[in-house]
Amino acid sequence: CCEIELPRAKAIYENVAKLSGQLLKEVSEAELQKMDALEMGKYRGQLLTAYAAYLEARTTHEREVGLHAKKISSARELMTAETALKQARAQFNAAMDTARYETLIAYTEAAQARQVAVFEAVAAEKRLQLKGADDAVIKALRALVPKVATTAPCLCDDPNCKEGTLPAVADILGKDDHFAWSPLLAPFAGTLIAKHIVLGESVDTESEVFTVADLSSVWVDLALSQDVIPSVHAGYAAVITLPNGAETEASIDFISPIIAEATRTALARVVVDNKAGTFRPGTFVEASIRIPTAQDAVLIPKDSVQLVNDHTCVFVWGNSDFELREVKTGASDGKQIEILSGLSAGDAVASENAFHLKAEYIKTAAGDLGAHHGHNH
Repeated sequence: CCEIELPRAKAIYENVAKLSGQLLKEVSEAELQKMDALEMGKYRGQLLTAYAAYLEARTTHEREVGLHAKKISSARELMTAETALKQARAQFNAAMDTARYETLIAYTEAAQARQVAVFEAVAAEKRLQLKGADDAVIKALRALVPKVATTAPCLCDDPNCKEGTLPAVADILGKDDHFAWSPLLAPFAGTLIAKHIVLGESVDTESEVFTVADLSSVWVDLALSQDVIPSVHAGYAAVITLPNGAETEASIDFISPIIAEATRTALARVVVDNKAGTFRPGTFVEASIRIPTAQDAVLIPKDSVQLVNDHTCVFVWGNSDFELREVKTGASDGKQIEILSGLSAGDAVASENAFHLKAEYIKTAAGDLGAHHGHNH
């Protein structure tokens, strides 16, 4: 219906404007009769009635002017004629202004009604598709829509303003595949890591459809055994080692005050930068926590410490050979180990092949024991 109403409103608006222009020019009755076929609604009768009253009042006034000049009519009669002429002119101008204004408003409302109707038509088509209507049915329904292109009125004061062309509704239907879609906006930027929805599923405001995570930084959860918990505090440095050997250093942000009943461990959390995507949630990692000591410590490679006869020992370089020395060890970061007693700063210890030195030492000690045993026999 809007495809019919909008052109009609446009035609009435334009024809009323044309008739008003002709009346202002005071064209002949024959010229006015040529416009009888143009659609103007109620405004043709209103304008012509006001125009006829104006012409009658003007003719009466002109006659009274002539009679008054000949001393035939009185000044009062002339004044009455002048008043009637002014009233008729004002009513005629008001009729033209009202007609132009009301027809423009009707034209504008018709254009707006068409836009709403277009929206509803496209929405109805989408509803049909959601209800299972196939392409053949949709195509057949589109063919019923009149393919009429109309124009939208220009409401600005710019004399160069031109009316805009409105495409036919039949051309609009089916153009926007995303019409009436509702965007799902995440509360923050991140990575889509899970989807919990399938095509055609009904959702509401409580439905979880996607999982989005900000992976620019990740949490590394470490399990602290009970014996080391008192030694670890927030702010201590931790070296995180990935399965591929890559390392990242960060600091401990949080230590849980609760001990897990099943594992008897406490949670220590490290927040690491992950803009490069190196850390993937769920990956198993190893961590070395650097615990400061109250005094300077002697550190040696961890491989230098060997267990000999159930004693922790190292091989110290002496006067041209290595000698075995028992030591007491402290904390270790997996690469180096703290020596609490048995070594002094500057002592040279075997940092490589200490295991072979241990083997040679045990072999030699066993040989000496065997020779002594044979001598007793």
